[in-house]
Amino acid sequence: MLESQLSASLWITAEINSITAKPAGHCYLELADYDPLGQQLTAKAQAWIPASVFRMLRPYFETTAGTPLAPGLSVLVRASVQYHPLYGLTLQISDIDPVYTVGNIALERKKALERLRQEGVFDMNALLELPFPIQRIAVISSPQAAGFRDFTEQLSNHPWGYAFYVELFPSQMQGVEAPAGIISALEAIAQRFTQFDVVAIMRGGGSGSDLHCFDDYNLAYHVAQFPLPILTGIGHDQDEHLIDLVAHTAVKTPTALAQFLLDRMEALDQEVAAQGRRLQQLITGRLSVHKEALTSLEQRVKLLITGRLSAQKEALTTLEQRVKMLITGRLSAQKETLTSLEQRVKMLITGRLSAQKETLTSLEQRVKMLITGRLSAQKETLSPLAQRLKMLITMEVHKKAHAVDLLEQAIKNLNPLAPLQRGYALVLHQGKTLRDSATVTSGDRLNILLAQGSIEAEVV
Repeated sequence: MLESQLSASLWITAEINSITAKPAGHCYLELADYDPLGQQLTAKAQAWIPASVFRMLRPYFETTAGTPLAPGLSVLVRASVQYHPLYGLTLQISDIDPVYTVGNIALERKKALERLRQEGVFDMNALLELPFPIQRIAVISSPQAAGFRDFTEQLSNHPWGYAFYVELFPSQMQGVEAPAGIISALEAIAQRFTQFDVVAIMRGGGSGSDLHCFDDYNLAYHVAQFPLPILTGIGHDQDEHLIDLVAHTAVKTPTALAQFLLDRMEALDQEVAAQGRRLQQLITGRLSVHKEALTSLEQRVKLLITGRLSAQKEALTTLEQRVKMLITGRLSAQKETLTSLEQRVKMLITGRLSAQKETLTSLEQRVKMLITGRLSAQKETLSPLAQRLKMLITMEVHKKAHAVDLLEQAIKNLNPLAPLQRGYALVLHQGKTLRDSATVTSGDRLNILLAQGSIEAEVV
């Protein structure tokens, strides 16, 4: 009934919900329609493209529309209605109008651009100030991309010797997975944004379909609000993509991006050189002014010092003469006084020495006579006394020797080790003699001293 009532083919607008190309060459799609707000699903249908049609239709569409057939794409397709009792309603697609899709892509891009402007984020990244210089670069690119290799080689092999730190945050750079991958890389950089000066998003060229991912609204939204300036080098020749419009700076290729960074470094180098020349001129001028002032001051100081030195020299000469005269007079007077005093002291000492000499001679004779008499008397008295003292000392020595022998024997008897020779033992606990078993407990260590050697024991 459906096939008989409908035309052989119909032009239908729809959005691709899913698309799968089979190894046999057939392509299977799910087409859908939404309400004007794009939120509520209002219709959907299964569709397929035969392999013979898909082989010709696919490259034509991608070349003309500049984007591959992918989920989320709005299309205008020519289809015939088929119905099968087992598989239900199916649309067999025989043609796709790429012009409709191109217009729809442009419309979607325009809507995304207007939305970014209305949300106030369109120029947020462009308003960030570029660091000066730019040397720490976070790069989002595919590790195998030729554009990334060209970028790093140009930064490394340049004649000026500028140093750059480049860290790659890898991401897929084409297809429907690319926007999410680039956003994930941006989030990783945001965790360490203080370690970088800028972010460079680059890709070394490609077809329009390969670059369609850079018109994604979510990706553009993240780029616009990123806290670091974002530089893009997507590799396109003509059109600008959405992230180019919201990024801080957009250039055509990764190589141009590297040259942009080198040009800024060279500009900084030239600015530093110019500032150095201006500073040198300023210093030279200041030095000339100060040199003239110092020369004038030097001359004034010399004149002042010369005048002061002449006056001081005359004053010192006069003072020197007066001091010399004063010292000469004082020395003459002191010399006469000392000469007179020296003569008086000599006479006094000579008289005193003569008197003392006579006194000492007389005293010496008296002492000699006294000692001689005393020695004779003491000799007679000391002879019997010496004999008695000798006998007394001999007796005392015998007594002391006997007492020492007795004391030695008593000491030997009092020696605590003497009983050990008779079979007794001495028990020590913590270095002290053990007298009471109540003072030890099981496990204590004891030292048992014997007459010959000792034993280490443990209390059980």
